[in-house]
Amino acid sequence: MATSRINTAVKRCMSLMGGGILNFVYPTELFPTGIRASASGLATSVSRVGSILGIFVFPNLVAAWGNRAALWFFAAIGLLGLLISLWLAPETKGRKLEELNNEFASSLSNQTLMG
Repeated sequence: MATSRINTAVKRCMSLMGGGILNFVYPTELFPTGIRASASGLATSVSRVGSILGIFVFPNLVAAWGNRAALWFFAAIGLLGLLISLWLAPETKGRKLEELNNEFASSLSNQTLMG
C-alpha cells in the first residue's frame, strides 16, 4: 500500500516536471487576456503534435540510424528548441502582466504595419 502511494507520488512529480507544464504556466503570463485561451490552446496543440511525431519518428530513426545517432538527433532538436526559446521568448520574471500586455500589443501592431 505504501509502495503504491510512493509510486503514484513519484509519477505525479515526474509528470509535472516535464516541458508540458510550460503550456499551462508561460502562456498565462505572456499573452493578453483576450487571446490567452486561443494562445494556450495553440501551444498545447503544437506540444501534442510534437509528442506524437516523436513517438512515430523515433522507432524509424533507430531502425535506420541506430540508437546512438537517433538519440543525438533528438538531443540536437532539443538544443535547437532551447536556443529558439532563449532568442524569441521574453523573460517574464519580475514583470507585471500589464507591462507584458503592452509589449505584446506593440509587437503585434508593428508586425501588422510591416506585413
